[in-house]
This record gives sequence, structure tokens and C-alpha cells, in this order.
Amino acid sequence: MTQHLGKFQLETERMRLRPLQESDADFLASLYSNPDVARYIGGNRLTAQAATNQAQKFSQIWKTYGYGQSVLVDKGTCEEIGRVGLHPWEEWGELELGWVIGKEWQRQGRATEAAQAWLKWAEQNIPADYLVAVVHSENIASHKLTQSLGFVLDREDQTPWNPVLVWRYNLV
Repeated sequence: MTQHLGKFQLETERMRLRPLQESDADFLASLYSNPDVARYIGGNRLTAQAATNQAQKFSQIWKTYGYGQSVLVDKGTCEEIGRVGLHPWEEWGELELGWVIGKEWQRQGRATEAAQAWLKWAEQNIPADYLVAVVHSENIASHKLTQSLGFVLDREDQTPWNPVLVWRYNLV
């Protein structure tokens, strides 16, 4: 894992994690166009316009906080394969580690690898006691991933769209 001064970058063995910017709206729209990818994170609400709005929001988070969601770029193919990173969950006053991986890249340990890089970075750079992962109550694969990363179940909650489980990862 590396972090370059002046230009944030995380790397893992197989991926580069670069800051998600407004110009990534088309990538997000493409990522969310697969119903299997989008079903637990917004489903048919994730239109092209929603992806544009989300890319703008994620870009602003980077400008405000110096961290945020990153685009996962496969080192071998240079393909953009998903997004993983931190973002404030403003409604609850918490900081979330979230992930979305393209269907053809799932079940290869990519989300785990990228999330572990972010957890290590957060432990060294975030002045918070903990992170959360907000996972749709029916998303079994993400619940398993969250547990494997060392998160523990904190509570059941409700977003404006779905019932969720909120997992907690202690940084200190």
C-alpha cells in the first residue's frame, strides 16, 4: 500500500485505488446497470442521473475530507472494476467503509483486498474511534465480508429505502 504526497493513492497486490471523481459518473452508471450489482445498494433508483449525482457527492467528499470512495483499477488489465472507500454517513454522524464490485469481478477477494487497504489507511490516518459498514439486511455476501474484515454487529437500522445491519470496526 502506498500513499503519494500531493496525490492520494492506495495500492494492493492486484489493484490501484484512485480517488473517485465527477468524471467517473459514466463508470458508476455502468457499474450500477447490472441488477445483481445494484439490488442491495439502490436497485432501479441508481439511474444515470443518480450516478452523476453520486460521483459529484463523492468528489466533494474528497475535496472536503482528503479521503473518500476510490475506483478500483485492476493492475493487469487497467479495467475499472468497482468502488471501495470511506464516506460520512451524515444521518448518523458516522464514517462508513463501503464497497461495490462489478459482477464479473465478484468472489475473487477484490472487495476484501481493497477494504483491508482502506482499514489499514484509516487506522493510521482517521482520528475516529470506529468505522461502520451499512449493509442491506438481505446481502449475505457483504455480511460475510464484513465479519471477515473484523467488523462486529452493532445494530439494526433503517435507511430511507431499506432495513440494514450496521457493523462496527474499532480503530482504537
